[in-house]
Amino acid sequence: MVKLHLHIGHFAGALPRAARLRKRRDRRLRAVRPSHRNELWYRAELNAIVDQLRAAGRRVVGELRQVWPKDVTDVRRVGDKRRPAPPQGPLDEARGQFQNVGGVAAEIVFGTHGKDGLIQRNLDAVDDRLAASVKLSTGADVREPLRQMTIHAAGLAEQMSDAAEANVALITSIPGQYFDQLQDAVSDNWENGGFVEDLSDAIEHIGDVTESRAALIARDQTGKMNSAFNRIRQTSIGIDRYEWQTAEDERVRDSHAALDGRTFSWDAPPSVDGEPAQPGEPINCRCVASPVLDLDDESMADAAALEGDDDGEQAAA
Repeated sequence: MVKLHLHIGHFAGALPRAARLRKRRDRRLRAVRPSHRNELWYRAELNAIVDQLRAAGRRVVGELRQVWPKDVTDVRRVGDKRRPAPPQGPLDEARGQFQNVGGVAAEIVFGTHGKDGLIQRNLDAVDDRLAASVKLSTGADVREPLRQMTIHAAGLAEQMSDAAEANVALITSIPGQYFDQLQDAVSDNWENGGFVEDLSDAIEHIGDVTESRAALIARDQTGKMNSAFNRIRQTSIGIDRYEWQTAEDERVRDSHAALDGRTFSWDAPPSVDGEPAQPGEPINCRCVASPVLDLDDESMADAAALEGDDDGEQAAA
């Protein structure tokens, strides 16, 4: 494992902050936050699917309008056991149009035609932000070492595979859940004497719910990938601890607020609502990990010597 203090030693001659850093044993770096740009990109990709689902739902209403009972006393609509089920053809046809959603999900997650997908976008964002945070605080440039690490280093390949599998499953579940709710709405309105206009309103509501779920998936999964990749990348360059940092607003859960400002090891996450968790792992968690950098005597003494600092003061470990 490449330790960060080795990078600091290598770049020590270019560190204008060395004199200050020597006096501090631990230094909290700027938090590596989830990429809002990636979240918006992912949300737009999911909303493109939702828009197609909305259009399919409206077509179903249009086709059912032609056969929808117009009189609430119609035997097909109230109380008579002989009433037939609502026509299934329009729903089956609409559902069948989304059989290839798995292919669409794979393109979103893995990328296509030379464009990076969801996983690579989030890994690159973590690398860029972690490197910027380290350079801002120490002057050391770790971006290239991060880029050169193979994906098999420190379990990164496994984390990327897990994230890909989870997100493909979530994307492919969107049409299924939409059409299940659509089926229930058609059946309920048909059997309970609802007018086709009631069904139309219900379908618009289902579309709104589906769009909200897409936004939650984009926000939650961007945070989860940021957390997982951040842990791998930090520990791979020798940053073993972090400070838990909340969003510091009224939406922060009490269990998360209790951890704010506390320092933890990546190897020993705290218990959150009864389960061990890192910042960003619980669903819809907006907390982040601020890297805590250990500065050792040897590397910082070397930095002081290279800067011409001969006051004999030892760097803090």
